[in-house]
This record gives sequence, structure tokens and C-alpha cells, in this order.
Amino acid sequence: MSTEAPDQPEPAPPRVALATIAREWGRIGCIGFGGPPAHIALLRRLCVSDRAWLSDREFEDGIAACNLLPGPASTQLAIFCAWRLRGPAGAVLGGFCFIVPGLVVILGLASVFLAARPPGWIQGGAEGAGGAVPAVAVAAAVGLLPGSWRRAGSRRAGRARWCGYLLAGGLASATVGPWLVLVLAACGLIEVVVAIRASANRALAALPLGLPLARLPVSRLPIVGVRVAGLRVTGVRVAGVRMGTVAALPAVGGLL
Repeated sequence: MSTEAPDQPEPAPPRVALATIAREWGRIGCIGFGGPPAHIALLRRLCVSDRAWLSDREFEDGIAACNLLPGPASTQLAIFCAWRLRGPAGAVLGGFCFIVPGLVVILGLASVFLAARPPGWIQGGAEGAGGAVPAVAVAAAVGLLPGSWRRAGSRRAGRARWCGYLLAGGLASATVGPWLVLVLAACGLIEVVVAIRASANRALAALPLGLPLARLPVSRLPIVGVRVAGLRVTGVRVAGVRMGTVAALPAVGGLL
């Protein structure tokens, strides 16, 4: 049975001034050339590396959640970070300051590119920027790898799953295109199931020795709520111990 300690809740981030959010999010909106990879790298440097407003884990969870939503993930991530630092007002202000500079710049560039004869230096700059985007994307991904690897833990199973998710995500992004979200959701579902089983195993390990769990009728197990990896799910309580979700019922019968 697994005896790893449950995940501890993240501490509340500091309350950041709205003027700071306006300044920093506006700066990223002005210099964030390279698309979502560049935006994510700049947000991580600001919120995690330089200011330590958010932890690696919370930032990675924000990326995962935003990637499962329709729409531009980096914009959603910018709004999420601002919301964590200053609530709804920060989310609105951060989103506005992040979006408007890029909108103004793209309108200006569009008027130049769509001209009858755009200048040669403009075309050359556009081609050079397009060639730099893959390098920016790789740099952003590499910056996220160390924290994600630490979260995989020291156990061989956790690291094997991490490598499997990395391989599945890379292959899916190169082959299935828009259906990548289904692969990401499947990887997340696997982690939820693993967390539920680990929670059930810890609960079983805490029970008094000799308790005849296999003879307990499932119909008499009261259904309760339990929080696993930040999600509230349904579970059972035996002898005052929360047992995870319905997926943990085989463990109660001594089959897990």
C-alpha cells in the first residue's frame, strides 16, 4: 500500500496592487512576440521565477486547465494569474492590459502587410520571426520541465507515467491536431484515478488491524465527500476514515 503523504494545499498568493498588474501585464502584451509559448514563458518568469507570486505547481495547474478550455490558452493563463493575485478586478484589468497592446500592434502590422507593396524589410522580419517561433516554444517547454519532473515524485511508477504523458502529448500534437485535448484529458483522468487509489490505500493503512473489511456490506457504507488533488469527489467512510471515491469500493472488499 502507498504511504505517501497527501498533497498539501497551496498557500494563498500575495495581494498584488492593481497598478502592478496593469504595468506588468501590459508590458507582456507589448513584448510577447512569438505567440502562446512566448507568453507562457514571460508569465512564468514574472509570476514564478522573479516575483514568486505563484508556485511552480499552481502555474502548471493553470496551464493544464487553460489548455483544456476553448480559446487562446495564453490569454486565459494571463487572466488566471491576474485573478489569483487580485481577484475579479485583477482578472479584468490583467486581461485588458494583456490583450489591448497586442491588438493595437497586430492592426498596425496588418495595415502594412496588406499594402499593395509592403517593404522588403517588413517581409524579411516576418519570415525571421516565423522561424524563431519553434525555438521560443521549445524554450518555454524546457522551462516547465524541472518543476513538472519534481512533481512526478521519486517513485518509478510516477516517473514512468510522466514520461508516458510527455510521449503521448508530443505524438498527439504532431498527428491528431485539434483532438490533442482528448489525449490531455485522458492523461489527467489517469492521474485522478491514481490519486484516488493512493488516497484509498492510505485510508486502509490507517484502519485498526483485524477489521473485517471484506465482510462489510457495501450497501451500509455511508457515502461522503472527499477532496483529492484539489477536486471534491464522492467516496465512502469506514470506521470514521474517508476512503476516496466509488472507485475505492473494491479496496474496501479487500480486492485492491
